[in-house]
Amino acid sequence: FNAGMGAGVVDVDERLLRLAVATQADGNYSGQRIRFGFVKERKIARLTALLLPGEFTTSVSQAPSQPNPVTTFRLSEELSSAIKSYLDPEKRLPWWWIELRSHLREAALEEASHWDAHIGETMADGTFKYHSTEQPNIDVLQAIAAITNYKTRRDDGSMREGRWYGDQWIEATKPCYNLTLRRKYDSRGDNVTVEEIAYDGDV
Repeated sequence: FNAGMGAGVVDVDERLLRLAVATQADGNYSGQRIRFGFVKERKIARLTALLLPGEFTTSVSQAPSQPNPVTTFRLSEELSSAIKSYLDPEKRLPWWWIELRSHLREAALEEASHWDAHIGETMADGTFKYHSTEQPNIDVLQAIAAITNYKTRRDDGSMREGRWYGDQWIEATKPCYNLTLRRKYDSRGDNVTVEEIAYDGDV
């Protein structure tokens, strides 16, 4: 493809692509199936909207030490296999995604905003901040954004991540890579003062 124009040539199923974005963020491989566990209603609603009847089962559980119930989704083996083919073996975003057609790259970027991301009150024009503890995810997403006319800024830090293991909540500090994506990619120079300098050489 032409990186300058972002003219990709690969066609895939957009719904499966979006489910792959969700899986790399919050899914777990459990045998032959992909499993999700959510407390947040926003994520429960988003995943439900992407799935079709018969493709999954759900259950709700709450351990005595957990403050909120957890809704677990278990995807069918057939759907799980299809989604896994869109990701690399380590459940990360693969580099071949930069070959996707432009509308599919747009879909992947938009879907990322629903998962490991934050949209603040001051983030207008489709701007959001994506977080990942996996640097390859950041690299691939930034490359996709760069050829899809998004403006990006990366900054690295750390985060405390916790998970329930049975009745025990375990926290750990991990590196965290942050990528701000801005759909309005043009930069304004309204407050720039220009000084003219006489010059007769080659530019």
